[in-house]
Amino acid sequence: MIFDADVIKATVASSLRESVTTYFRDAILRGEIPAGQAIPPTRELATLLDTSSPNIHHALAPLVKEGLIVRSKQRGTIVNERQRQLTCAVVYVHNYTFGYLPQFQAMLVEAIGQELRRRGIECRLVIDNITRYGFEQVRQWAELGTIQGIIMPFAGRDWESIGDIAALPVPAVFMTGQVAPGNQPRLPKRRVISLVDTDWRELGRQAVAGLKQQGASRIGLISSIEFMVGEEPHEHPFYSHFRQAAGEAGLELRPEWIQAVATEREYLRTPAMSDRFAYDRCSRLLALAPEARPDGLFIFSDALINGSLLALLQHGVAVPDDLRLVVYRNWEIDAVALPPCVMVGLSVADTASAFVTSVVAQFNGKRVAAVSVPYETRLYQGEAP
Repeated sequence: MIFDADVIKATVASSLRESVTTYFRDAILRGEIPAGQAIPPTRELATLLDTSSPNIHHALAPLVKEGLIVRSKQRGTIVNERQRQLTCAVVYVHNYTFGYLPQFQAMLVEAIGQELRRRGIECRLVIDNITRYGFEQVRQWAELGTIQGIIMPFAGRDWESIGDIAALPVPAVFMTGQVAPGNQPRLPKRRVISLVDTDWRELGRQAVAGLKQQGASRIGLISSIEFMVGEEPHEHPFYSHFRQAAGEAGLELRPEWIQAVATEREYLRTPAMSDRFAYDRCSRLLALAPEARPDGLFIFSDALINGSLLALLQHGVAVPDDLRLVVYRNWEIDAVALPPCVMVGLSVADTASAFVTSVVAQFNGKRVAAVSVPYETRLYQGEAP
């Protein structure tokens, strides 16, 4: 590896000392400095970086504690031989996120733990709160090398924790589909992190295709995703991709047929809020004159199924004669539907596997691009999907 002082100086960090620590930690974790190789002497680094030798000494001290390097009077500072095995990882969540899609959250966290244990990796679950004691414990474990990876399966609006977790000296994985456009945290460019992404474009395409295949020509949407997000409001990509898919399929989608969470005040934090929201918004569409309402409807997500179906039943709407229906499902979650309809969804187990595979790959020095868990379309006729 050719040492580059300019790259160190350009590393996003609060101080030069932290930049030095981050630069060498990442280079070692990625395998750019192999075991047994010496890094430049402290005095040489200090001269190249226009700082003092003690400052460089303190910058490298965390890497000694983490077992990444060893100091020897005879050989200098050497990259240590390490066991390339991830033995312990943390699943880190904030307690308020469990109020949103609680069944999915609990199932995903459990599935991640099962997948880690299946691979012989200890799983530690940390549920944090406003005190951030949980984060401080995770930080201590990471700096001591007790844990070798962090999975944050649902960030919600916890931007501060995303940035703080990303800055820790271990691989980290986040789900980016829930991060609001225009409001993403600034992540360290040289940190070893990866993303499990939500492919909104593909979800919209499959949902629209399911409606068209059933014969719908005018389609609507009931969604639990906030329509406008960010400090400077941006339309969430879920809606722009759904609208684009409808246009490409030649289906009519009027603005008033999109019934979505409009403000943070409406954010669906409990199952009761989700049921009430879905019932009210579905009833609003059904109250329109037959010629002025959609003949196809996509319900996203699972949390809105019960309330929407109650509205359909109370308004005497027959599926699919009066209304073609597509509902979103996580396959492992029990939910009812009015058959026959089309279901578009993904597997919680596949999502958990993507998180674990990503953090293990990072630990072994591989660059991991954003991973999208594939969606699947199924026809539901009354049996278990």
